[in-house]
Amino acid sequence: MSEIICPLFGLKTKSPIKSAVLEDGYEISVADTIENVVCWDSIAKNNIYLSSKFLNFVVENPPSDISSRFVSVYKNNQLVGILYFQIKDLNLGKAMRIDREKSGLFEFMKKVRHSLYGLINHKVLICGNTLVTGDNAFRFIEKLTENESNALVNNCIDFVIEDEKRRGHNIRSILVKDFYKNNIKSKIQFHHDLYTPLEVQPNMIFELNPNWTSFEDYLAAMKAKSRTRLKRALKKSENLSFRTLSTDEIEEYNDEIYSLYKSTSDNASFNLFLLDRNYFLNFAKKFPNRFQLHAVFKADKLIAFYTTIEEEDVLDAHFLGYNRNENQQHQLYLNILLKLVQKTIYLGKAQLCLSRTAMEIKSSIGAQGHDMNVYLKSRNKLINASLKKILETVAPKEKWVPRSPFKKAN
Repeated sequence: MSEIICPLFGLKTKSPIKSAVLEDGYEISVADTIENVVCWDSIAKNNIYLSSKFLNFVVENPPSDISSRFVSVYKNNQLVGILYFQIKDLNLGKAMRIDREKSGLFEFMKKVRHSLYGLINHKVLICGNTLVTGDNAFRFIEKLTENESNALVNNCIDFVIEDEKRRGHNIRSILVKDFYKNNIKSKIQFHHDLYTPLEVQPNMIFELNPNWTSFEDYLAAMKAKSRTRLKRALKKSENLSFRTLSTDEIEEYNDEIYSLYKSTSDNASFNLFLLDRNYFLNFAKKFPNRFQLHAVFKADKLIAFYTTIEEEDVLDAHFLGYNRNENQQHQLYLNILLKLVQKTIYLGKAQLCLSRTAMEIKSSIGAQGHDMNVYLKSRNKLINASLKKILETVAPKEKWVPRSPFKKAN
């Protein structure tokens, strides 16, 4: 085994066993655990979702039917890139849910489409992390050009597919996620002729006004109509108790938390996985200074929860769950969004990242959509050549109306 030199720290260790050398001198290694990868964090740097600590947590608390692979790229015994992969047993019929439509024709057509989804049942290789939104698939040292990094990503994908084949796993499609459609939010990009771009739901991000020092400042910046609507929602939550749970309390309410999460997840129109039953508890134990679980009580009954992850200048909204019946009475979802805004202002963060879904209601409190692409490839050449038309049929772009809640001066 060769010695690998960490580019930042000059440390040496032995490389993982499964490796291949490319013609241009790059060496690719794949491992099942991140402990086998040399100096991973020297490339991941400040990205929590690519950090060895977070990815090791995902391995220890895997979502349903998902396993992880860690790829490292070296040149001249120096680490130059890292890639994170997930392998998913995908049954699209189970992942997609039929929306309840009033029209019998719409219902019939959706059932036909759902039957077609059920035919897609195979292993998918995902370059990126299904647990979070954003460009958390790979990083390379800054010396590499975009063309070089794209070629390396493709080579690494091919290598992982061959490694899975040796394990008896047949990868039939590849997903590379998530990339902003412009370079304003991130310079991390991916392009390849054999991959079809698919525009997915935008990442909803709220850029806070740095002059806001209180929630009242936020409300004052709104148009009268928007402010009245939010105050009406706040009034519906007056008899509710919002509080952050300690680790011991999360353990105490663990079953109820998971039940609320699962109920919310089961009612989503699309869901790739279920979290591990102890995901939230173990997250709180692993990241006590970054992760928080906030509970909503009605009297002594837990009726909702939401979770947050702190980054340097960003507050990320993570998974949540709520009682659907109580949601109607108390506008739980909207009040959770407002609590997230309040917390972001209190912490002095520049951004609140609200991820995908429910775009209109998120835009109504100030978030803006940032368009994102994923890239898809089928290993069946005939299907891959027709993938763009297939995707336009089975995954039409969702229409929504962005809201503008603030006065023009803001």
